[in-house]
Parts: sequence; C-alpha cells; structure tokens
Amino acid sequence: MTDKARYFDSNGVKIRYLMQGEGEPVILLHGFIFSIEPAWISGGFFETLSHDNRVVALDLRGHGQSGKPHNAGSYGLQMINDVLRLIDHLAFERIHLVGYSLGAILASKFLEVAPQRLRSVVMGGAAPVREGDTTYRSWLPLAELLDRVRPGEQLSTYFWPNPSDRPPREIQQVVDANDPAALAALARGMLDVTVTDEVLRSNQVAILAICGEHDPVKPSVVAMKAVTRNLFTQVVPDLDHHTLPGSKEFRNAIRDFIRDHRLRTVPET
Repeated sequence: MTDKARYFDSNGVKIRYLMQGEGEPVILLHGFIFSIEPAWISGGFFETLSHDNRVVALDLRGHGQSGKPHNAGSYGLQMINDVLRLIDHLAFERIHLVGYSLGAILASKFLEVAPQRLRSVVMGGAAPVREGDTTYRSWLPLAELLDRVRPGEQLSTYFWPNPSDRPPREIQQVVDANDPAALAALARGMLDVTVTDEVLRSNQVAILAICGEHDPVKPSVVAMKAVTRNLFTQVVPDLDHHTLPGSKEFRNAIRDFIRDHRLRTVPET
C-alpha cells in the first residue's frame, strides 16, 4: 500500500510527495494540469514500478496539494530546484528521473543542471524544448488563455469550448480542480526551461524517449536521435499522448529501462 502523503518545504513552497517500495530511487514528474493520483496511481504505474524500486511521486508546484504561487519567477527553474531539494531531503545520491509531458520537459533540463544526480532519465510524451521552437512559442498564448478564466468558471470550458469535444467527465474534473492563475504563472516560467543541442550532444546519462504513434510530439522525439548521445527511443503503436501513460507498454518499457540502467553513474570529467 502507498505510504501516506508527506510534505517538505522547498524554499518557502510546500511540496507534497508519496513514496513506496525499496531499491534504487525513482522520482516521477507528472504532466501539466495533473497531479500524483491521476497521473501515476489510478493506472497502476506507481504500484508496478515500486515492486523493484523506491518510487517517489510529487505534486509539482502549482498542482495538486503542493503550493501554488502566482508569480512566474516561482516556476521554471524553481521546479527543477524542488526536485533537487527533494533528493537532498530524502538523502538520495543519484536517481532515475521519469517525467511525462511537462514533467519530461523538466526532466530534460536536469541533463544540463544536475547530470551528476542522475542514473537515467525517461522522457514520456515530450522532447527537450529549444528556445523559439513550437513548444516554446506555445507558453505565452497558454498563459494568456489561463488569464481569461474568471473566478468560479470551469477551466475545462476554456480548453474545450465545444461541448462535443470535451473529454470524459473524470478528466474534466481533474482540469477544473486547478488554479488558473498558478498555471498561467507556471506557463510563463517555463520560458526558462530550454535545452541546447550542445547539451544533448555531450550527454552522458542514459535517456529513454517514449511516445505514442499518434502523439503530435512524435516528430520531435524521433528528431532527438540526430543530436542526442546515449538516447534510446520507442514509439508505441496505436497510442497517443493521452492513452500512452496508462498502457502496459509504457509501464513495461520504463520498468525494463530502469532495470537495465541500475548503478549506472556519470563518469568524472
């Protein structure tokens, strides 16, 4: 059974996390708008991975039961620092870092900021963001959309204004549980989370980049091969950005990748 929720102070912001299992530490970073439960618990991913590892999942700041500052300077690189502080708080030396979507973008920044703390990195449903690319250019329009949400309005109606396009009610409920002002600040802060080709070419950490066949991010994931050292890629047939995280293919690929890269260290430079 999953341990009860725990909290720690990350330079004045409360961060919630769950921990389970024994073995090498694995930290999970969820996607935008999600939190621990819908991202990792409900589909069984957390339980499966904890059979062989000490798994830690956190609510990223701005999400779930973690703190939700409303200024952009509290996001971006500060979200990287949250993970580094959590690693120190738990006295981990090196970790396997698994991120999905937003979490994967944050995980990729670790290759530049703190590669010495990594055993491996899994990037699900995202590629590293380069300054000026499509994802980079999407942050400000997203923040402006979130700025328009008035108190008491449902956030889901802004993302899916046409009722016929809306996802299942349980997904809408996950979306509507968020604080739009915090998410707008987060989107602006993400302009600081970019990775250069030079970092990817010199990378010494094992990376798995995995996405669904029908995920719009697939071309960016495949394109990583041309510039990224120590990269393994996997495209899962028939799945997309929303169906991949709950699939057995996703769980098995990550479980096997972490198993194959245990005790892998970054060479001294």
